[in-house]
Amino acid sequence: MLAKEPRYERALFYRGTLLKRSGRLEKALHDFRLAAQINPRNVDATREVRLYEMRKRSASAAKREAAAPPSSTGLFGKLFKK
Repeated sequence: MLAKEPRYERALFYRGTLLKRSGRLEKALHDFRLAAQINPRNVDATREVRLYEMRKRSASAAKREAAAPPSSTGLFGKLFKK
C-alpha cells in the first residue's frame, strides 16, 4: 500500500509498530512522526513520538548523572563541610 500511496497514514503507523517491535526504533520513529504529521488527531502515533522523546531524554539524563562525580551532599557531607 505504501508503494502506491507513500503518505497513507494508517499504513505508516502499522509499519512503525512493526519496526518498533523488530528493534529498529529510528525508522519506526520516522514513520510515527510522518503519520502524526499527516493526521495530528492520530493519538497513537503522537503518543509513540512523545514516548520515544521522553525515553531519550531520560536516558541522556541518566548518563549525565552516572558520569558526574559524587557530591558530598550525603549525611557526612552535610556534617563535615569544609
